Amino acid sequence: MRAFPLVCLGASAGGLDAYVRLFGNLPANIALAVVAVNHSTRYPQMLPEIQSCYTNMPIHIITDGMKVSSGNVYVIPSNCDLRLAASKFVVSPLSKHFGWPRVITNFLQSLAREWRRQAIAVILSGLGVDGTQGLPSIKAAGGVTFAQSPASARYAFMPKAAIDSGRVDFVLPPEEIAHELERIAVGKTKMRPVHAQPLKVRITLRLA
Repeated sequence: MRAFPLVCLGASAGGLDAYVRLFGNLPANIALAVVAVNHSTRYPQMLPEIQSCYTNMPIHIITDGMKVSSGNVYVIPSNCDLRLAASKFVVSPLSKHFGWPRVITNFLQSLAREWRRQAIAVILSGLGVDGTQGLPSIKAAGGVTFAQSPASARYAFMPKAAIDSGRVDFVLPPEEIAHELERIAVGKTKMRPVHAQPLKVRITLRLA
């Protein structure tokens, strides 16, 4: 088993707001690594500068062959596919140029293969359904899955698709996702063994 959890934050439209809220509540010394996989072409190169205002964790734009280390944040480059192999990132040209992207889905599938029970998927604000088809791989590997609560998302399409798939363990706003990630990192929330019963879904509603 890997020495630390690896978290994929999958997002698209509205993801910047979710990232800011999540990182603002994530301790800088947390014992895990985070990969921000945003399939929008507008945000990736902006994210390190923006995120540095909300976290003291080192932030890196991913390059091919970069090794994953705990305590770091990694950001996907624009217009690229991303996967993991032997604890390193593999960056390749975007393979799907038309229709809804599969960037998050493809990364989650490789994350499940590489990180197994230490894999964590978080589906945040966005349009479309990218990421949903990667959740079964995370669950089968014994990892943990999150979706942003639709009421807290700028665009609820992506997290709602994930929730509707029945493959999500926790449904929370970004701030509470950060707190739950901290609990996982310190061992207060156990990673599930493969084929275990799913965790109870906790839904937070925002009342008008």
